[in-house]
Amino acid sequence: MKIGDRIRIFRKINKITIPELAAYLNISAPTLRKMEKNQLFINMDIINLLTQNPNFDLKREELLEYYYDQKLEKELLVQVRQEKVFIVIPKDVSIAFGLENNTDIYCCYLNNKIILQHEDNEEYEFIKRKVFKYRYSFLFFLGQRVKYLQGQVIKLTLDIKKQVLTITY
Repeated sequence: MKIGDRIRIFRKINKITIPELAAYLNISAPTLRKMEKNQLFINMDIINLLTQNPNFDLKREELLEYYYDQKLEKELLVQVRQEKVFIVIPKDVSIAFGLENNTDIYCCYLNNKIILQHEDNEEYEFIKRKVFKYRYSFLFFLGQRVKYLQGQVIKLTLDIKKQVLTITY
């Protein structure tokens, strides 16, 4: 069971409608539906609001367990402009990965995947890179060595617990 499933079950047990809970969380009903279907990342602000709702009998510790077990997966298109190969990291992934606070990341190129994380370690050979703010999201320049990926769909996976973002192609 995932965090969205847990929220949906508790909402139904407590006889709270989607529009009621969405209004309390200050999000739209379609956004809440996506969260309940585990299609959107549920951030810490939402968890705090849920545990403060007197009509919603959820324990913070229980929700935090589900929070850290979240894995975000998105399919993205590799883009090239002016000889720069990049992907746009969506807002929910950017927030979950902590890019608002730290645009310095460490990057490791492996066969068919790129690993991004906030700290260097001895497991792989990392190079320090920057992620650039772009409207509500961030841009990550993949590098010239993967220019052949232009126009292809890649998979972005964020492991919340490990704080590792993996780009698989």
